[in-house]
Amino acid sequence: MLICVSRAFLNMFVAATVSSNLKKEVTMVNKEEEEGRQCQIMIRGAFEKYNLPASESAIQLLCMIAAHESGGFRYNKQVNGSALSIFQVEPPSYHEVVAYGCSKGYLNNQDNLSEQRLLFDPTYAAAIARIFFLRFVEPIPDKGDIEGLAKYAKHYWNTNRGKATCLMYENAWNIYYGPK
Repeated sequence: MLICVSRAFLNMFVAATVSSNLKKEVTMVNKEEEEGRQCQIMIRGAFEKYNLPASESAIQLLCMIAAHESGGFRYNKQVNGSALSIFQVEPPSYHEVVAYGCSKGYLNNQDNLSEQRLLFDPTYAAAIARIFFLRFVEPIPDKGDIEGLAKYAKHYWNTNRGKATCLMYENAWNIYYGPK
């Protein structure tokens, strides 16, 4: 409720004091900030629900990946491919991660582990993304090291076969989470 009141107040203030072009720009920034904030909340919830190791750097990494891979939180399924969720998890990677997650006790074989669950359960998708990174020895770069996080995302998530670049990950971060 407070967010709605704050946004309504901001919109009234902007409408009364600035041109309509600036109003549209301010509204877009608020929408993007809100989408980024909601993604952070969802990722934190996934870490808690699945009892996953949590760190601010891991949260930043997954937020960056989600913002980029989903095309700014628009796509839940790859347009011309098989990747699923806002993280764009490929089926072969998904099955490897599920096997690893079950072997380490993060996932339960009794649960619905269908890859289609990635489409309708974003918390589960975030857990899968986190478990994906738990498989690697190299630690996630420090919180706030956006360039390092982008390189890490490119190296491990997108790999050299993917179309994304480090700069694309950095740009996605800056749009939804960076300094305003």
